[in-house]
Amino acid sequence: MIELKPDVIVIASTNPVELVAQWISEYYNHRIKVFGSGTSIDTYRLNYLLGKHGANISIK
Repeated sequence: MIELKPDVIVIASTNPVELVAQWISEYYNHRIKVFGSGTSIDTYRLNYLLGKHGANISIK
């Protein structure tokens, strides 16, 4: 296990995001903050590509 300071924030960007973020949190006995970003990145990417190809979707 890598020693981390208690105020560290870990960002997990993966699929399946929920499982990986939970595993990281449990691995460090819930002593650190873990944020997961998986589906929101996929949604943004899809909206961007659809908007780029003329779909009436806001990419903001």
